Amino acid sequence: MIRCEIELALNSTGIFPHIRHVVLLNDWKVINDRDVDYILEAIKPALIQVRMEGRSDCVISHGYTSNNEVFNSLRNPNDFDLPDNSKTGDQRIYSVHMVGSILERASHGHRIALFTNNTHSEIPNNPFIIAPYSNGKIHQGLRPCNISSSADLKMGDHDRCMLPEGVDSISRTLSQHTQEESNYTLCLRGDTLGSDRWINGIVAGTALIQVIASEDDWNWLPFPDLIPWKKIVITIWEDDFLKDPAGSIRKVIETTSEDRLLKLQELSRYYAADLDWMAHNSRVLENLIHDAMSVPCRAFDAKPKLETTQ
Repeated sequence: MIRCEIELALNSTGIFPHIRHVVLLNDWKVINDRDVDYILEAIKPALIQVRMEGRSDCVISHGYTSNNEVFNSLRNPNDFDLPDNSKTGDQRIYSVHMVGSILERASHGHRIALFTNNTHSEIPNNPFIIAPYSNGKIHQGLRPCNISSSADLKMGDHDRCMLPEGVDSISRTLSQHTQEESNYTLCLRGDTLGSDRWINGIVAGTALIQVIASEDDWNWLPFPDLIPWKKIVITIWEDDFLKDPAGSIRKVIETTSEDRLLKLQELSRYYAADLDWMAHNSRVLENLIHDAMSVPCRAFDAKPKLETTQ
């Protein structure tokens, strides 16, 4: 019944398929919804999809939803969780931040290498690199954190370990607050190249570190014409990372001058407005309009245009 009503409403407007429409789909649950698929088919070819990653024919990306947006939403208006990205340099107590699950998947290879690296290289300046406990197929050989609760993490063991079974998982609040007290965010890939670590790291005012296998790994990032990603992200090549994950991170920390670190953090704070709807003076809407007007859409371009009368 709902599908019929949607189709009737769309057809009664007289504007399909003559005028392009933009549909936000930057949520994996929405993307996998059958009713949403039906709506998208009804709008084609006058449809531009805004997804989490990538750019192709009639498809652009917005990236992921930040913790800032969740904390500020009407669903969860927690004023006390508003982000504080004002700290810089030696005001931050952690060096590198990364919170993410580690499962027995090929796509988690970078994470597995970092947590099980046998060279025992140290990451300097108090890293905060944690894997929550998971009921999924966890990679064997992960070191359990020496803590009794997640509340102990800030002052306890938080260097490349997994929360023990029975310990509460890491909340969004704890993850975001520790990120705001870190100098770098390590944006390791998961099932896809992207994740919300990128946007949360930017909103937290951290410098971003990524590991890539080829130049194509940049292509998932949103608003490539508007955000100079190669100027604001530190890159480690995959071959170097896999030889010594912790050592490659250590090299970044030791070779990045204080002036450059502060500049990278400043750039993150500036470009947060290009990605976060809730950032002060957000530019997300303008960026979406720019990309929607410039993205190729061959099926729509081949359609006859709507005639208007004077």
